[in-house]
Amino acid sequence: MKKVLLVVIFFLVNWPIKANSLPFAITRTNQNLYAAPELIQDVVGYLNAGTTLTIEGRDETGIWLLVNTPDQQRGWAVTTLTKLENNINLHDLPVLTDVLSNNQSTPLSTPLSANPDTQATIERLLSTPIFYNFDTQAVHDIFQHGQTLGKRADVFTKVGDSNTTSGDFLYPMGLSNQCDLGPFNYLQDTISYFSVPVPQSDKNSFTHTSIAARKGLSSSAALDPMWAAGNGCAPNENPVACEYRRFQPSIAIIMVGLMDVRYNTAPDLFRSNIEQLIQMTINEGVIPVITNIIVIPEQQTLSFDVALRIDDILLDIADQYQIPMINLWRAVQPLPNYGIGPDRTHLRHVVGSFCDFTGAEQTIGGTLRNLLTLETLDELRRNVSVQ
Repeated sequence: MKKVLLVVIFFLVNWPIKANSLPFAITRTNQNLYAAPELIQDVVGYLNAGTTLTIEGRDETGIWLLVNTPDQQRGWAVTTLTKLENNINLHDLPVLTDVLSNNQSTPLSTPLSANPDTQATIERLLSTPIFYNFDTQAVHDIFQHGQTLGKRADVFTKVGDSNTTSGDFLYPMGLSNQCDLGPFNYLQDTISYFSVPVPQSDKNSFTHTSIAARKGLSSSAALDPMWAAGNGCAPNENPVACEYRRFQPSIAIIMVGLMDVRYNTAPDLFRSNIEQLIQMTINEGVIPVITNIIVIPEQQTLSFDVALRIDDILLDIADQYQIPMINLWRAVQPLPNYGIGPDRTHLRHVVGSFCDFTGAEQTIGGTLRNLLTLETLDELRRNVSVQ
């Protein structure tokens, strides 16, 4: 009884909606209760369909809820397997970073490496939030600089290789009635916000074909004018600079590095290329959002150690410039094959599930990346773009 009273007092003080509308959910199906927000963690209880759960908060992605049961069990439940009651907005639930840092252990499926440098990077990535550096002063300064240069607050663009040019990445969100947002329905406001036509086009940011998103794009290619040829770009203008000039985005979603693994780009060259790319993006008043890369440990043609070295450099750059990074590497650890598809190289995608956030995000790498990227755009819109 004392524990229930404390929970009630906590939410009376901290809950942002009506005090008589405490956050709770009802399980849709029979399900397990987990020790941490990952399906591979220890099961600490079992929930029958129709069980009423008191919600303490959520993990940073919103995919998991920390709940208490009527018989005083406490653990993590899958958000999509519960029905949020009292008009709860998932975004407004507190993110329980303290609980996560104290209780979340290393995912059991995380590969360990005999290479000490690789192992150190694994540990570094596992300790880095999935959404990193999202509200730094640098982010606000870049946005304000962009506004003085005429950048569009409601336009974003993409920079990357075939994982970005694949038709499932963000594209369906720019079409009408293509998504089932499930408990993430609050993201519709952000979809609408970025669905305005980009300059010089009838396409929106989701459906726009970026000059800087090309199959086979490496860190060197992103800076090479040859990759911009035939797209209305100026002589000696690289594809990224051309994209920023022509379409005036305020945000760039950047995922570069997989081709550098394939080409075995020297780490110093990769670091130099990424620094140039980020500096150019910042100078243009565009917020660079880095997404790191994933390589399956047993991949025969791509080096796992090289990939982790690249991810380590990307995290260095995010720290150096205090810019946002989506730690996709950590997010996909619980997924089958780390979210990679049958070709063993690209993020898996399934037609019809590109933006189905009612459970597909827990098994399909492409769907999870879509959700995390949309959540990224939502946070930047709320905290930076909307003044």
